[in-house]
Amino acid sequence: MAERTPDRLARLLALVAHVSQSGPTPLSELARLYGTSSEQIRRDINLLWVTGTPGYLPQDLIDFDADALERGIVRVTQDRGLREPLRLGPQEGLSVLAALHALRGILAAGSAQSSVVAAVEQLEQKVALSLGPVARAIDIEVRPEVSPLTLQALQEAIVERRQVVLEYVDVADRVTVRTVEPAALFNDGESFYLDAWCLTSGSGRVFRVDRMAHVEVLASLATQVDYRPSLSAVPRGEGHSVDVLVTEQGRWLVEELPAREVVDVAQGVLVRLDVVNDHWLNRLLLQHGDVIQRVSPSSAADIAAAQARTALQLYTSDDIMRAAEQVRDEEGAP
Repeated sequence: MAERTPDRLARLLALVAHVSQSGPTPLSELARLYGTSSEQIRRDINLLWVTGTPGYLPQDLIDFDADALERGIVRVTQDRGLREPLRLGPQEGLSVLAALHALRGILAAGSAQSSVVAAVEQLEQKVALSLGPVARAIDIEVRPEVSPLTLQALQEAIVERRQVVLEYVDVADRVTVRTVEPAALFNDGESFYLDAWCLTSGSGRVFRVDRMAHVEVLASLATQVDYRPSLSAVPRGEGHSVDVLVTEQGRWLVEELPAREVVDVAQGVLVRLDVVNDHWLNRLLLQHGDVIQRVSPSSAADIAAAQARTALQLYTSDDIMRAAEQVRDEEGAP
């Protein structure tokens, strides 16, 4: 499974701060802590070794004890200030404050324990205090369009790791009954979403809570203990699956796609998308066809290719000749 840049960046920053504060730590312990392999931690350290503060001279770089690393121990000898507490700027602080404000509204709407709501409110006040008058710019009110009882039932299922039966209405107004294993409940600022492993389809899905006609928490426990939610409001599972093979030169594009799965392969990067809007997919293929090698199913590529041919047919040979003559005239060419 390929790793996205934001995930690795967060681990890189956390790794230096953790080892700086905790002292020498075995590679295996760091791998367990960050849910990756010891080999990946070594690759992270090799990258951090050439990372530092502006100037990028040897004394400006993050440094580790090479002898200790050969023995499987990670020891930071120069952290370049990464062990210090993070100080948020006004824009970053407002983003955190807005997220906490929304989280408190979600917890309150879902009938969470008062101690949990109070803890989030206390954290919100601390962030607001550090921002000063700027904090007054935040005015967020979460108004859920779903029953608090539904939110409470889903939250309990997540905490107790229980399966849930959903009667769900998708974007095409089709009603389906699914058995799911809830993993996370979140709000994107407009709607509540449930990220869950769907036993009916055998894959991860994101469901809008306001489309759930009925929710029943079962006594049976969840089986997919390793499922990791994406916490993205991209409606996975409500469209059709499309695999796009992107070249190495187009790896930057992968970071911008709402991918369900990303896998490194010999030819490049295989991206699995849940496509709800076919027009969006056509624009993607037409705009970035130079870095897309293959699309599966091929019918998705056929539609984009047909649109490209139609556009080219609009340019007749006479049009091309006239355009060429106009360019020659403007450039004064013979």
